[in-house]
Amino acid sequence: MKLLAFALCSVALSAAEPSKKVTIFSADRVAAQIVQGGGWATDIFLVNASDVPGKAILQFFSGDGKAWSPNIVGLGTAAKFTIALSAGTSRRLTLADTGGLQQGWLYLNEEYDASLPSDQRYDFTVGGMATFRAGWNEATVPLASEFADDSLLFFRAAGGYATGIAIVNPSDFSSETVRLTFRDDDGAILASDIFDMKPLNKLVVNIVERYPQLAGRSGTVRVQAGKWGVASLALIFNPGGFFTSAHSLEPL
Repeated sequence: MKLLAFALCSVALSAAEPSKKVTIFSADRVAAQIVQGGGWATDIFLVNASDVPGKAILQFFSGDGKAWSPNIVGLGTAAKFTIALSAGTSRRLTLADTGGLQQGWLYLNEEYDASLPSDQRYDFTVGGMATFRAGWNEATVPLASEFADDSLLFFRAAGGYATGIAIVNPSDFSSETVRLTFRDDDGAILASDIFDMKPLNKLVVNIVERYPQLAGRSGTVRVQAGKWGVASLALIFNPGGFFTSAHSLEPL
């Protein structure tokens, strides 16, 4: 009887809670790493979190900012895909493990349904995430903000772990100055760097190869952009070859 009373109480409390809307930030449009082939595959998940239809526009770029044409299962090979999404629907797109290793990044845009009244069409909101798969292992990151000018990533390079980071300048018109500051778990600065990134370019590095002083250490890297912003993510590999993802943390 006590269990039944608890269950009924829980239902009553849940029913009394006000409804909440899903929040998707309009700037969350960038997957800083997309990979296909050479043992890797990527799943891209899209969701229409609104009550109106619309289209998701996916544009793929290589690390040097040129158009990149991956192969999406069932859709073919192209640098740009248009995906229609009815209200409340979701879609999974797969870049299968075929051929040699290819890497790039994704920019997600939206196209409103012009046939809808003007007070409804702009309600369309699409969100997404990317899942990286290698064998039985996988890790997922949500799309990152294209305007992140100050964010944090966790890294680990101790105990046989390795960390790779990807940073993208999603602007198609402006170069970006990026500052990286690595700190250990106690907040002490281990390394810092400043470099420029051309429009639409991506940097992918194994942190210890680029910054040897990080070997055997763990902590955070602060990613700062001097102009419009950059998107970033990290993949952390354990000694057994398995990996997980680290999404960038940004202050509101």
